[in-house]
Amino acid sequence: MYEAKAHPSDGYLLIRLEGMMQMDEAQGVVGMVITEGRRMRPGFTIINDIHRARPAAPEVAEVVKTAQVALYSMGAAHVIRVVGEAASANLQLQRTQREAHAGYEMHTVRTLEEAFALHRKLWRGPV
Repeated sequence: MYEAKAHPSDGYLLIRLEGMMQMDEAQGVVGMVITEGRRMRPGFTIINDIHRARPAAPEVAEVVKTAQVALYSMGAAHVIRVVGEAASANLQLQRTQREAHAGYEMHTVRTLEEAFALHRKLWRGPV
């Protein structure tokens, strides 16, 4: 399952990933993330719930980088990853973020509640 939903008035883009993304899904997921990201104002936070995600194949991870680069160019300031026990998926996203030169600030938390609480501390409001 994959979901992306912009919350412009609250300053965050929520992305949920579950399972292992396959190549035939990757372009659609990236397109959905970019479409929702375009609704955001610079300075927004990405809340990426990956606690039920599994690492994707290397070629799929390359496609995911395009979303990371696009969101950074749209003005993403922070990414908060909800990892739960999904440490391996988080490591893969950290690597692709670094390789994509997506320079937003990255945080990891264990629950979605922690992610929203951290976002409220980080968000400065519309820029």
